[in-house]
Amino acid sequence: MPFFYDLKFPELEAGFVLTQQLVREGTFIQANTEIALLRFTDRNVILRNAGRGVLSAWHVQEGAPVQAGQAFARMNADGEDIPYGRPYLLVEITNTNLLPK
Repeated sequence: MPFFYDLKFPELEAGFVLTQQLVREGTFIQANTEIALLRFTDRNVILRNAGRGVLSAWHVQEGAPVQAGQAFARMNADGEDIPYGRPYLLVEITNTNLLPK
């Protein structure tokens, strides 16, 4: 897998915390896999990757704040698996209590 790209946190308001990494470094994942859970006061965010490949590194550890535009993980992928022309992440915001407080 000769290519890599960084997964960057979307342009949402400040104050999100990476609560749980759902994929271990070095794991091959398919598109639309849940990779991380975040919390912001009463809201939770599920992040899914848009392309398939290997999640090769986490740049942000669990419990750390995440800023808009910040690279928090890196994907290694074959060129045809990189989601060109579309977001690298799929974001689902929910008000349900998915995460421990």
